[in-house]
Amino acid sequence: MPSHIYQALGEWAGVVNSNQRSYDASVKRMMAKELKDGARGYHSLAWLHYGLLQQGKYATAEKILNDMLTYVPKDPTKRARGYLVGMQSRQLVEGQQVDAQTQLDLDIKVDDIGIIPKSVRSMLRTQVAYAKEDIKTIADEIEWLADKIYLDSLNIEDSGIAMCAAGNSRYAPTDNSIKIAQVILAQMEGWKALLEGDQTLFEAKMKKAVELEDLTNFPTGPPVITKPSFEQYGEWLLAKGRHEEAKQQFDKSLSRMPKRAKSLEGKFTALKALDQTSEVIKVRDELQCLYSQADLEVKRFLVE
Repeated sequence: MPSHIYQALGEWAGVVNSNQRSYDASVKRMMAKELKDGARGYHSLAWLHYGLLQQGKYATAEKILNDMLTYVPKDPTKRARGYLVGMQSRQLVEGQQVDAQTQLDLDIKVDDIGIIPKSVRSMLRTQVAYAKEDIKTIADEIEWLADKIYLDSLNIEDSGIAMCAAGNSRYAPTDNSIKIAQVILAQMEGWKALLEGDQTLFEAKMKKAVELEDLTNFPTGPPVITKPSFEQYGEWLLAKGRHEEAKQQFDKSLSRMPKRAKSLEGKFTALKALDQTSEVIKVRDELQCLYSQADLEVKRFLVE
C-alpha cells in the first residue's frame, strides 16, 4: 500500500524498493507452500516494472517482463494475464522497442477480463503494427475494440473505482473504464490517421482523447492508458513547433502523474525551445535525479 503514496508523489525509488520487497515475499510464500506461479505477487511485479521504467532502467525492466512472459503461461489466471498485457505495452511506450530476443505475447487471452485489458491489448497490437506501418491491423483492432466498448457500455454497473483487491468485480464495466477504453480507441484512430498522412484527423483524435482522459479517475498505479494522451498529443505538438501548446499538454500529464519521465522529457524540450531558462534548469534537475542510475542511452537525453 505505501506504493500508492510513492506513486502519487512520483517517488520512483520508493515504488521500486517497496514492490521488490513485496514481490520477494510473495515468491517466498509460493515456494514454502508449493503453490503455482499464479500465486506470485503480480501486482507488485507490475508496479516494480513501471517504477524501473520511470527511472530509465529499461534493460532491467525488460528482464522482469521476460520473466513474466515465462510465468504467465504456466498458470494463466485472469490477474496474471491482465498485468502482463499492461507491462508489455508500457515497455514499448517507455523504451520505444524491445530486444530482438523478447517475444511479446500479442495473442494473450483477454475476453474474460474486462474492457480495460481488452483495450490495452488493442493498444499493444497497435503499437507493434504502427512500427511496421501496418494500417490493416490497426483498422481491425479499432473495429474490434469499438464493438467491445459498445457492448460493455450497455452493461455499466456504476462509476466505480477499481481497488487492488477488488476480485472479479474489478472487471465489470464502469463509466470510468468505458471512458478509458474510449481514450485508447481515439489514440489508435490517431495513429492510423498518421500512417494515412492525415495530420488534421490525428489532431482531432488527440483533442478527443485528452478531453476524455481529463474526465477519467487519476491513476492510482501504473497507468492503464499506457501512453497518456496528453503526452502523445504533446509530442506531436513539439514536432510541429507548437511549443507552448505542447508544454500545456505535458503539464496536464504531470498534474495527474507527477514526475512521469516521458512527460518531464517533453516539458524539458518545450521549455528549451521557449527559452524559459529557469524552468529548464528546474526540470533538468528533476530528470537528472530521476535518471541518476538510468541506462546510458537514457542519460544521453540530458546532454543532447
